Amino acid sequence: ALENNDVPAYKLFLFSALAMLAGIGAREGCTGAPFLNDGHGQSVLFGLEALKHLQEKTCQEVYW
Repeated sequence: ALENNDVPAYKLFLFSALAMLAGIGAREGCTGAPFLNDGHGQSVLFGLEALKHLQEKTCQEVYW
């Protein structure tokens, strides 16, 4: 589990990871996030949900 002082930094990391994924495939004048379509978006959300549990569980518990 994360230490209390690590939680804000970890939340910032998760947000920055999502922001980077949202920018994949973007072009000038494009609106939306081309990479985060129905297929990729759901997988990304499941991954972020699992990573969010690191705040309360160990790495091994999240993995299994």
